[in-house]
Amino acid sequence: MFRKLLTLFPVVAFTVFTAPDSDACCALDVYGTAVNPDPDDWNAPKEAPHAKCKSLMLYLADAPADPAKVRRYRFTGTCQLNVARQGKLPKMMDFDVEIDAEYHPRLKRASERLAVKHPDITLDLSTWATCPSDPFVGTAVVCTDKGMGATKWDKFINKDDAPFAHQRATQLQVDAAASRFAKAKQAGATDADFFKAPAIFRLQPLPKHKAGEEQLVTLESKGAAGMCPSEVDYGDGTKERLVIWGMSPFAHQTKHTWSKPGFYKVTARSLAGCTGEALVYVLVK
Repeated sequence: MFRKLLTLFPVVAFTVFTAPDSDACCALDVYGTAVNPDPDDWNAPKEAPHAKCKSLMLYLADAPADPAKVRRYRFTGTCQLNVARQGKLPKMMDFDVEIDAEYHPRLKRASERLAVKHPDITLDLSTWATCPSDPFVGTAVVCTDKGMGATKWDKFINKDDAPFAHQRATQLQVDAAASRFAKAKQAGATDADFFKAPAIFRLQPLPKHKAGEEQLVTLESKGAAGMCPSEVDYGDGTKERLVIWGMSPFAHQTKHTWSKPGFYKVTARSLAGCTGEALVYVLVK
């Protein structure tokens, strides 16, 4: 009878009698990663997958006219990062990020601190690279000797992505951001304020009005010497990303039209590089 079963199901019989011992494939290294990956992970890349920064916007700069002095930048945006360990099948997630970047002309050294803003995942990542000129401004600069430090996170992110903010700013953007920082210094800000996050202060009350009428929406921020990246949700399915000046307090105005009558909740939330949130309700007839 058993021989007949082997004749009918040769593949099943082969699988049963040649399956390896499961314990032999589960040894872990010091990071808790399987030395011999599980069968489901055989197709995983040998190196961590590349991050993809979808949007990085320069909003603060300290760029002295002296070409020998250190240049500093602050970016905000969204990056897609891998949250599966090296040797595992990649799992990419979108994160709001803040990047503090520096370039030392004499050392030919670029460095970054990348901080993720996420309620469940904490990530503070540093990168470095040797670059013949400033890699953050829009020129074709090739960097070498790249490195990355992030304790356990160096197993999740590819070091070849450094610097993340490579060529993400134009000279016009740098000049504008540096001018704002210079004005902040004139108003009493210090060099240390460059690295402090401003905060959303409030949304000013909105008047009752008719549907289809354009309204001014005023968002106030305070603190630090930088700008406050934020996102306003108008409660009708539309959102808008704003960058508001962070000197205390400053009112940023934008316009919005509610096309249908209703009672809407308008909220402002801070993005990476800013803190706080605010809300206000508006009645549209």
